[in-house]
Amino acid sequence: MRYDQDEKEFSQAATNIHDEKTYSTISPKIAFCYKVIPDASVFATVSKGYRAGGFNSFAPTYTGSTENLSYGKETVWNYEAGIKTGFFNNRLNLDFSVFYMDISDMQVETAVNNTYTWVLNAAQATSKGAEPSAEFKATREVSLFASAGYTDVTFDAFSDAGGDYSGNTNPFAPKYNFNIGAQYRSGTGWFARADVNGYGKMYLDKANQYERDAFFLVNLKAGYEARFFDVYLYAKNLFDEEYDSVGYYDGRYTIPSPPREIAMAATFRF
Repeated sequence: MRYDQDEKEFSQAATNIHDEKTYSTISPKIAFCYKVIPDASVFATVSKGYRAGGFNSFAPTYTGSTENLSYGKETVWNYEAGIKTGFFNNRLNLDFSVFYMDISDMQVETAVNNTYTWVLNAAQATSKGAEPSAEFKATREVSLFASAGYTDVTFDAFSDAGGDYSGNTNPFAPKYNFNIGAQYRSGTGWFARADVNGYGKMYLDKANQYERDAFFLVNLKAGYEARFFDVYLYAKNLFDEEYDSVGYYDGRYTIPSPPREIAMAATFRF
C-alpha cells in the first residue's frame, strides 16, 4: 500500500488570484508469482497508479478569473500477467507479458471554446499491449538481446469544443517499439555495445490528423571499465536519422529531432 499527498499553491499578483489544492490517494498493489518448473515462473500483478492534479498557469492571465485554473488527479488501474523462463543454465532467457490499463479522469489538453485550450480531466482511456524479450549469452563475454512492445492506447470517452475523439489513439503513443543489439564485456575491462531502437507511427494530436512516421536509431558505445573509473566513446543516432514531429499542438509547431551525437565521456567513483 502506498499513500501520496501533493500540496500545490498558485498565486498571481496581476489578477490577485490565489488558490491551494491538495491531491491524495491510496495506491494498492498485489502480486502473485508461481514457479511452474525450476526454470519457468508465471506472475500476475494488479496495481493502482496516480498522477497529481495541477494548475493552468496562464488561465487567469487570459480570463481574469479562476475558471479552469486547476484540474484534478488522474488514476489508473494496471493489470499485468506473464511468464519468465530460463534455459541452458540461464544462458537463454525468454520473457513475455501482457497488460491492460484502465485510466480514469485523464489529464488532457481540452478546448473549452474556439479560443482557449487548457489541461482538464476530460477523458477516459484504456491501454493494452504485450512485451516479449529475449537475452542469449553466446559466450562468457558476448550477449545478444532483443525486446519489443505493442501498445494500443485509446480514448474511451473524450470530447471538447473541437469535436469528439472517442475511439481515437492517444497522442505520443507509438503502436510498437523494439530494441535489438549485442554487447561485449571482457574480464580485462574492455566493453562494446551496439543496439537498434525502433518506434512505430505516432499521432501528434487528439484528432489523429497529424502523425510522425515510424523510424529507427542506431547507437554505439565502446570503452574501458576499471575499478574507479570508466572511459568510453559513444554515438547516438549514428546515421543522423531525421524524425521531426511536424504538426505538434494541433498542427501549429514542428519539433525537430535530435541530430547525431558523438562524444567521449568518463565516470569516476570514489
